Amino acid sequence: MPAVHPSPTLRFNRTISLLFACALAGLTLPAGCALVSIDRANADSTGLAIHGYDPVAYFTLSAATPGLAEFAMEYKGARWLFANAKHRELFAAEPAKYLPAYGGYCAYGMAWGVRVDVDPTAWEIAGGRLYLMNTAGVLNESWIPERSSNIKAADDWWASRAGE
Repeated sequence: MPAVHPSPTLRFNRTISLLFACALAGLTLPAGCALVSIDRANADSTGLAIHGYDPVAYFTLSAATPGLAEFAMEYKGARWLFANAKHRELFAAEPAKYLPAYGGYCAYGMAWGVRVDVDPTAWEIAGGRLYLMNTAGVLNESWIPERSSNIKAADDWWASRAGE
């Protein structure tokens, strides 16, 4: 049975529960997450996107691969790192093809309207899009079993914030 995404009150309670669970697990939200425009990528305090992982490598190598500073580029207010020059060229030519969904925030968090940081080693590609999660547990236990309804909810929430 597909997940039914809740009313605003229940969503608020679920959001608080998710935030509390993250705090108990020692996970933190990105600095200033409530103020981050959705037009910007999820970046750390130095401006580094997705913890320095190469967004192209997920597609070309089927692996979460750290990028190298020598193959960096700026895009959407963040610094993206790549494993090699070819990956940087591919990204520069078609960034939309390689950008993680929802600016690189946790896709499952987006389904609930919460911007949560990610573990770039917890990921999947579905329908040609890269989805990052904050833990492998969230990916396997919460995201994948209800992928379609989670994507719909996250897409709807993300679209409702356009222009923020």
